[in-house]
Amino acid sequence: MPATFDQIEKVRLAALRLLQTRARSRAELTERLLKRRLPREAVEHVVTRFVETGLVDDDAFARDVVRSEQRHRPAGDALLRAKLEGHGVDDEVASVAIDELESEASTVARANECARRTAAQLPARLSDRQRWQRVLGALARRGFDAETSYEAARDALGEPPEAFDA
Repeated sequence: MPATFDQIEKVRLAALRLLQTRARSRAELTERLLKRRLPREAVEHVVTRFVETGLVDDDAFARDVVRSEQRHRPAGDALLRAKLEGHGVDDEVASVAIDELESEASTVARANECARRTAAQLPARLSDRQRWQRVLGALARRGFDAETSYEAARDALGEPPEAFDA
């Protein structure tokens, strides 16, 4: 059964309210509207129309999420991809957004920034070994690979302590 004008209008207003708080991906917006038990046909109609008019743009949304994430807490590709996937962004769209970021700032530079921020917040009472462990742990949680993390930690903390076994 096709959606009625009243159903479409109700969904449109609900979608606009959701988009007022922040941008959303197509999948995220659809999911949120369906959770409100709005008619599927009306939701699909409204979301498709919003995509056609540019109110919902997964490419722009993915770029914004990646840039915002990098401004506030530098992250590796794996974490960025997971965040975008959590927002329902297609893997191909996520890859393009992350690749654009790579051209703006290298992974090594992002890891170095994250390592410097983490090291600066560590208590002075920690041993060199503990400092290294904390920085490497933070880098791993932010999605950086082991080699990049090691180099960034060395850049932020100097040479590792004797017999350091990460």
